[in-house]
Amino acid sequence: MIVNDMAAVNVDQGIIVADGKKKGREAEKMITMQNGCICCTLRGDFVIELAKMAKAGEYDYVLIESTGISEPQQVAESFTTDFTEAMMGADGALDQFDDEEKKVFNEM
Repeated sequence: MIVNDMAAVNVDQGIIVADGKKKGREAEKMITMQNGCICCTLRGDFVIELAKMAKAGEYDYVLIESTGISEPQQVAESFTTDFTEAMMGADGALDQFDDEEKKVFNEM
């Protein structure tokens, strides 16, 4: 599960965890992203997390809970080869990532 919140504090993540505990559910694997939205400011981080999950081969599906202001079209485009190739080809697009994260892009 990927949970995104625009704010510095990921309120949605807290609600999901608390609800799961109330219902006696085991904690799911959760990736939290805050201080931006996955359709723009956190998009590169979002794609890196998706690539790591795909590479691990442990998941049958991904549930994405994005902030209410994110653009669904841009989130969907993050799953395309064209977007990944554009990220890799854009000058400076990968500068924000460390060598290990860049390696994930290069293996895609």
